[in-house]
Amino acid sequence: MKDNYIIAIVVIIILSGIFIMDSLEMINQDYSYYKKDYTENFILIKKESNNYYWDAIEESVVGNSDNDNIAIEVLDESKTNLISQNELLELAVISKPGGIIISGFDSSSMEENLIEASEENIPIVFINDEGTNTLRDAYVGPNNYQRCQIAIQELKNDNKTYNVLIVDEYGVEERNLVIEGMISEINNHENINLSMIQASSDYRFDLSNNIRDVVSQNPEINVIIGTSIYHGSSIAKLIVEMNKVGAIDIIAFDGSMETLNFINRGVIQATLFTDGETIGEEAMNTLKTIVSGDISLDAYYVPTVVVNKENVDDYIVGEENE
Repeated sequence: MKDNYIIAIVVIIILSGIFIMDSLEMINQDYSYYKKDYTENFILIKKESNNYYWDAIEESVVGNSDNDNIAIEVLDESKTNLISQNELLELAVISKPGGIIISGFDSSSMEENLIEASEENIPIVFINDEGTNTLRDAYVGPNNYQRCQIAIQELKNDNKTYNVLIVDEYGVEERNLVIEGMISEINNHENINLSMIQASSDYRFDLSNNIRDVVSQNPEINVIIGTSIYHGSSIAKLIVEMNKVGAIDIIAFDGSMETLNFINRGVIQATLFTDGETIGEEAMNTLKTIVSGDISLDAYYVPTVVVNKENVDDYIVGEENE
């Protein structure tokens, strides 16, 4: 009986090892940019493939590694449903790279691995979400507090009462700056009220159903602000389906062509986004500065772009020419 128990444990360990190796191979397939005689190696932990924003970040990171002969490894969370961002960080730290670029989302859950990275002198640059963990070396991305103030400022009709539904992607502590930024600006306007905050689902179908229920049960809502790069077009399609175009204003947070077209049609009032290419470039510059021993900014805020009916044609033309 004891022998069988030992054999079972050995089999589990072997299978676990095979699973990890297979998972890594699947994640990294076609995403290694190693160069002969490279002088440094960095890892980018990417949230999603086939997404204009994350693809722009990756292309920029890789492009800005060429002149310095830096090897880039991209670990893609969306390549498998079995390994989380935190688990990818753990694997990245084990490989002891020269530095790691990763979203600051849910940084509190990454504390153990961030401590390990610090002990191994592996610099960490957060992008996109500031995170709450002080163990990062720098942050590159939008000023989420300020950006959300700007979102409220896009509600420009002083003669109209706005009742706002905020749809936030995560609903975790790290998103506090997003909510606090909007609430602080709402409090500056007598004609703008916060109706409710809805934590969104990762699934587009669930997102649409949840918002449909909320709007149906709260008919006073006439503004929906979606804070994720996935929200804008999903909410727009729902508002068209519910025949509420013009009755409900939408503020989006992405620069996709689909969202720009909805602005052109008058379905979405405005969108706010940051340029993924700039984030990738500045994250690389920051990481190279840290590795070289020079002093780096704790936070580099990438400017927020605001697109509305007044300037959307400029951006649609720009997208079509790329």
